[in-house]
Amino acid sequence: MIRRFFKSELGQTSTEYLLIIAVAVSFGLTFMKKMDEWVIRNPNGMIGKPLKDFKNKLDQDPTGRFRYYRSMGPVAR
Repeated sequence: MIRRFFKSELGQTSTEYLLIIAVAVSFGLTFMKKMDEWVIRNPNGMIGKPLKDFKNKLDQDPTGRFRYYRSMGPVAR
């Protein structure tokens, strides 16, 4: 019965749709992985560089206006 389904026109169409979905998912995952490496994890990327600059600004603050906090109070440095 299953062989008859896949040999029919309806079975061929459903098989083609499954393959198209599998290819689209693999392209999507590959694209998201590359974007993650390029945008987020790259230290000189679009997000990494501003975060690095902001961290340097907080670490080099001579006035002490910025303090690190955790849920139970300020963090001792």
